[in-house]
Amino acid sequence: MIDSPGFKKRKAAPCIITNEGETKEIEQEGKELDPLQICIEKEQVDIDKNIIRKVESILEENFSKDKIVIGIYECYKAGIYKRSEIEEYLEVDVKEIDNAQKRLRRIMGKYFQN
Repeated sequence: MIDSPGFKKRKAAPCIITNEGETKEIEQEGKELDPLQICIEKEQVDIDKNIIRKVESILEENFSKDKIVIGIYECYKAGIYKRSEIEEYLEVDVKEIDNAQKRLRRIMGKYFQN
């Protein structure tokens, strides 16, 4: 075994010996997803879409006039999670954000209890 910094350990590719006595590497199939994995991932996407639709329906039903809660949800969808960034984006006090998040958690908890 070679122990030098520039040497990379790697597995030998599978190979066969041809009728002429030559060694030939076997081409391996690509790492494509099998049909079962594709179905599982598609099902997960469908579940995620259903949850998003349910959350949006709950928001519309319970918070249609609560601009802060709707704004927080829009921030979450945009990948903004820090209170300070949400505060800046919505131009409201952190206390108002905390209270709106409590309202949001309370209502969502009713619908998504385990």
